[in-house]
Order: sequence, then C-alpha cells, then structure tokens
Amino acid sequence: MHVKIIICFTRILRNTHREIFGLDHLISKGYNVVLLDLMKIHGGKSTCDDSLMLSLLKQCDSYEEIDHFVKSLDPEPVIYLSNDSYLTSSTYGSGSIGKLRRKQDKLLSYKTKTNPNQHEKPNLIRGILEKILKSSTHSFHYFDFLYKHKNNFVIPDYYMCSTNYTLPLKAILTVKRENIIIAHSDDVNKIIQDNSKVDNTKKTGVFLDQVIPISLMKELPENYFDTYYNSLSKTLNNLKVQLKLDEIIIAGHPGSNVYADRLDNKFDGFKRFQGNTQNLIKNAAYVFSHFSTAIGFAVYHKKPIIILADDVLLNIKRVENNINSFVNILKIPIIHMNQEIIIKKEYSVINEMEYNDFLKKYMKENVVNENSYHYAIKQISKDILNLKD
Repeated sequence: MHVKIIICFTRILRNTHREIFGLDHLISKGYNVVLLDLMKIHGGKSTCDDSLMLSLLKQCDSYEEIDHFVKSLDPEPVIYLSNDSYLTSSTYGSGSIGKLRRKQDKLLSYKTKTNPNQHEKPNLIRGILEKILKSSTHSFHYFDFLYKHKNNFVIPDYYMCSTNYTLPLKAILTVKRENIIIAHSDDVNKIIQDNSKVDNTKKTGVFLDQVIPISLMKELPENYFDTYYNSLSKTLNNLKVQLKLDEIIIAGHPGSNVYADRLDNKFDGFKRFQGNTQNLIKNAAYVFSHFSTAIGFAVYHKKPIIILADDVLLNIKRVENNINSFVNILKIPIIHMNQEIIIKKEYSVINEMEYNDFLKKYMKENVVNENSYHYAIKQISKDILNLKD
C-alpha cells in the first residue's frame, strides 16, 4: 500500500509543477497525491488551470483550516514535500508547515533549482568545515538541537538537493546522513524524459523569456515596459542577422499565460512556445537569456550562451548579481541591448571546462536517472513500511 503524498505550495503554483513532480507517474503507481495550497495564508499566487492538478488541490486559507485538514487525515503516516526556502522562514516553517507534520509523518525538504547565485562560496573556516563534513560518511544530525534552539524553523526528516556541492551545512548538521538524498536538479528531470533526436534542420536561437517588465515591475521605471520590448526585439533581430540564424524562438516563461493580454504583439515576428524549453534549447545553435535558471539546459546540451542586459537591469542589485554569477562562472559574454552589438568569434565557442564544472556543481554528479522526487519518495516510502513491519 502506498502512502499519501502531500506537496505544499506557499508562494507559487503553476501548471509546470505537473511535470516537475511527475504527478501522472505517481498517480499511475497508486500514490494518493494532494496538492496543498497555502498561498492565501502567505501571499502567494497560483496560475494553475490544469484540470488534473485542480482535481488534486486542497486549499487551506487559514491556520484553522490547516488544523481541520490535519484532523481529517487517516492515522497512517503521510509524506510531506516542501521547498527548503519555506522551512527556513518562521512565517512558513513554524507558522504553517510546522503545524502540518504529525509524529508519524515524514517531511522531505528539497532544494533543486539551478541558480549559482544562491550558492555563494563560503568563507575559509566554513568552507573547510563543509569540505570535511561532506566527505565524511558519519552522521552529524545530533547538532539539530542547536538549530532548534537558535532558529525558528522546521527541521525536515529528509533533505534532497541537486549535488553534494549544493548541500547546505544546516542539512548535514540536522538530518541523518542516510536521509540526505543527492539526486539532481529539476532541469535534469526534464532532460531525462526527453528521448527525441536532435533536429539540426534549422539554425535557431532561443531566448529565455522571464517577463522581466512584469516580474520586476516594482523595481523598474514606469515607462520601461515598452522600452524593454522594443529594445529586446531590436537586439534579437540584430543577433539573428549577425549570427546567420534561420529564426529566433521565444521560450515562454511558465507563468506568462496569465499575462497574455499584456504581452500581445510584444514579440511580433518571433515564434513563441511555452512548456517546451528543454527541447527548444536541445535543438538550438545559440541561447539568449538574462539570468533564467533554464540556462542549465544550455549548459547540459553544451550550447553557446549570450547574456542580454541593459543599464536599467544592471542597476538592480539582485539582478546584477544573478547575471554576473552566470557570466563569471560559465565565462560567457554579455551584450548590452542599448549599445552597438559587435559579435566576436569566441561567442560561438563554449568553455567546456567551465560548463562541465557547472554541471557537476549545480545540476548532476551521480547516476540517478529517474525523476528525483520519485526517487526520494520511493526511499521514504520504503523506510515507512519497514518501520511498520
């Protein structure tokens, strides 16, 4: 008998989560899946209109409703899945997710996004400590009482991350070694599922749309919306000519369907696709981006990447940091959209050593070749069943 899987959402719920978590597969294997919507409590926003996902959705709009939800559960253990960033915040962790887990339940925390800026190099002492602890096979979770005393967040029973490099020190010091799961990034889940052959019939470029003027609206000048799209379209057309591309395709942001009216006519002359970014990049000759985590697909498939920016974007500190993290780590060029574009020969050549290092550090370093969440759920389910026996 399979245990119940409850996936918690506090900030974002999109149609793409169906593929990320492999919901169809879990259901086909007999798991009872619940998508727990906690966004009314925490100010999140759902753009989900997928019929299967809506049928699995359970919404809790208050802490009282969370209490009712927990009371409605069978006494059998359930497996909760929660993004690690939710657990480290007292607002989410102790406030809502902390109220969900009963003694018999298991909580899997995961950190599987490919964003190098979230993994800053530690100082010398912390770096040495992390290196020693990560190389050890012993468990150091007995330090969890220090974290419980010092921090107001929930300590998970299991922790899953993409690589050993991205494994945080807090997980080593709070979670049993055998319950730390090194799998791979979410991007690799999609790559594993794609068995299609590479199509080189056209020389294409792919732009990774992040709906920048909308997602960063509060930090941008009022008149930036039209300026951005005019500048971007001009830049992409220029790149198409200079790089001798047959076409440039826009890979739509997962949440861009919500802004369809506002984005109408903003990419005239370009084909747009949503939900197929991995395959588009796989068949592309070049990839253009600001700082999208989908850059990981381009790294995996060894595609030349060109970063696009302007003075307005680079004036936002966190945007500048994200852009520079990709530029510096991958040794890739950056083109300013509001300046004359001069294409250099080296823009077509990747730095294979840096790409391989990025892949090993942030995406995949082991032999797990199935959906990472399925891999973790199977391990936890087995542990639960063994405990019952």
